[in-house]
This record gives sequence, structure tokens and C-alpha cells, in this order.
Amino acid sequence: LLQELPNDNEGNPMNTDTTQIDIIISADCIVPKLYPIKPLIDAIDELSGNETITYLSYEQRYYIEYNPSEEFRRLARLRNLKVEVVPSCELNEFYPANDIEIWKVSRYKINLEEEDQFDTEQKTKVSISQEKNNHEALLWRMR
Repeated sequence: LLQELPNDNEGNPMNTDTTQIDIIISADCIVPKLYPIKPLIDAIDELSGNETITYLSYEQRYYIEYNPSEEFRRLARLRNLKVEVVPSCELNEFYPANDIEIWKVSRYKINLEEEDQFDTEQKTKVSISQEKNNHEALLWRMR
């Protein structure tokens, strides 16, 4: 069953508390030169409940400012979303593509006792990742 979300006056989809989305499908949307990654993560986060699964196709592309795959994963972690690559053995064997991955995005399942520890660990990882990205960007500029 496919369901179209209601739109606001400007044509933007509105999520209501009564809307439970089971699966979100996104194809060819991680293209930093054309589409910023953050709004995609924001939309997935807003539309995802605890049981929602998002499937994305990701074509590996070079982008000078950052690695799109790493940036998507970093932003996803900030929203309590985990990104897993669907193993090729689970995909249709007639449509292989070495440069395209299918990602499964879902909420981390944590209990309340682990939540504080999880938040601290994620903030530390993000801080380290940002420092690494800043260092790599500086080295790139020095070339």
C-alpha cells in the first residue's frame, strides 16, 4: 500500500503523528553537486518511526569537498540512524553494478539506560570525525 503524505500550502509534505511509514525508498539522491545531503537526512529522520526502514541506492561518486558516503553516515548518526550496506547476495543477481550500493537505514534500537552512554559516544565520534575531515581538507589545500 502506497500512501501520499498531505502537503502544506507550499507543496511540502507534512508528517502527522498518525502517519506510520513502514518503508521509504530513495534512488540516486546522494549527489552533493546537485542536492545537499543534510535535507535528505532531515526528511528521512522526520518521516521515520522506530520501525521504519529506508532503502537508498548510492552510486559512488567523487566529490572534492568531502566523501558523500562518509558525510551521509556522519549526519545519519547524529539523528540516531544507522546505515547498513545490503549484502550483494541479497540483491538481484541480474542487475549487478560495482559502483552502486543499496543502503538500509533504520533507527538504532537502544533502551533508556543506554541512551546517555550512546549520546556521549556518538558526540565523541562526531567530534573526532570532524577533526579528521578538517585535517584532510587542510592537507588537500596544501597540495
